[in-house]
Formats: sequence, C-alpha cells, structure tokens
Amino acid sequence: MKTAVYRVCALVCYLLSGAAFACFVYGSLALSLSPIGKVGVLCVGCLCFYLGSLALGRTLLPPWPRRLAVFSLALFFILYLWLLLSFTLFDVFFGRSALRPIGWSGEAFTRYLQTSLNLLPFRTIGEFVLAIFTGDLPPRVILTNLLGNLCAMMPFAFFLPALFPRLRSWRRFIPAMVLIVAGIELSQFLLLTGSCDIDDIILNAGGACLLFALLQWAPVKRWVQKLTLEDAPALPARRDRP
Repeated sequence: MKTAVYRVCALVCYLLSGAAFACFVYGSLALSLSPIGKVGVLCVGCLCFYLGSLALGRTLLPPWPRRLAVFSLALFFILYLWLLLSFTLFDVFFGRSALRPIGWSGEAFTRYLQTSLNLLPFRTIGEFVLAIFTGDLPPRVILTNLLGNLCAMMPFAFFLPALFPRLRSWRRFIPAMVLIVAGIELSQFLLLTGSCDIDDIILNAGGACLLFALLQWAPVKRWVQKLTLEDAPALPARRDRP
C-alpha cells in the first residue's frame, strides 16, 4: 500500500514539475517571463521534481535512490546553466543580445570597447559603491549589479562538488570557477553583449567561493549529504537466512 502511495505522489510531483519546466522553457524562448519569473518557475519545477524523486526512491532498492538523486542534480544543473546563459547572453531585460555580431561593424566594436570593457580590478565595484552614497544610480541598478553578480554563480559551489567529486577541494574548485566565469565574460566580449568586466569575475567567483566555504562547514556538509542521498547505502542490505 505504501509503495502505491509513494508512486502516486511521485507521478503527481513529476507532472507538476513537467508543467513548470515547460513554462520555463516557453517563457525563456518567447521572452514572456521576467527574470524573477524564470527563477521562480524553475525553482518550483526543481522542488517538485526533487520531491517526486524522493517519493519514487522510497520504492526502489539501493543504489537506485542515489542514482535517481544524481540524475536529478544533473538535470537541475543543466537547467541552471540554461538560465545562466539566458541571463548573461540573451535576456533583453539585462540588455543582452547575442545576435549583435550579425550587424557587426568597426564602429560598434569600438563603442563596445569604450563603454563595456573594463580590465581594471575594482573599478566598477568602486563606482557602484560610490553611487550608494551619491545617489547617482537607482538602488535597483546598484543591487542588481553588485548583489546579482555576487549570487549569480553561487549554485556552482553546490553543483560542481556534488556532481564532480574531484572539485571538492579548494585548489581545484577555485581555478575551475575562475575559468568558467572568465569563459562567460569572454563570450560576452566576442558576442558584443553585456559587458566584459574583470569586476564581474571577482564578484562571480567570490560569491561561489563564499558558498563553497559555507558548504565545508560540518553541519551544513552533513545536511547536503542527506539532501543528495550521498550517505545512502550503495548496495541493498543483505538479509540473514533463517
């Protein structure tokens, strides 16, 4: 009886997550969802899918619950990457347009270098911090650029160690994050969209490292292991013969 209930719950959760994911994909392609709407719909879909996987895992023998959890994490990571690339390269809300190189010209490239390229560390951060006291920029713009860049890459601190055990040490995680963020900034430069700013690398990588440090704290680490079923048995328990 319990098995049937768990399976029904899993089916309902999967259907809800499928509807949420469909809304997310459609909203991303049709540009009909705001950034907050995209994040909200995606979080609802991931939560429903995770609950469905937990319910279905109750009906399976090891190691399938753990494998199902890993599959869920991989799916969430792919959807997060989709969201991230949408925000950094395509979302018109943030002034992105990866199709700009189609109309590329020397004048447009020169203008981009003058207005959207910064290789001086802490220059942009300092300008936004100064704007807090001078009131030259709306608070929403300052918050989006500082706090948004700080939080944008934080999920990497959760997904990378969970999916790639070799990245669970500082000496491998930090270079990986710097390369990922630098790759995104380089993509923006090549596509002439957004801004190519070294301060974005500092904020993005710094935010990911902050969360990575928090996840190393023993109580949080144990909670994450339970969340991802990492402490689940790899094989079914052997039954003693009577």
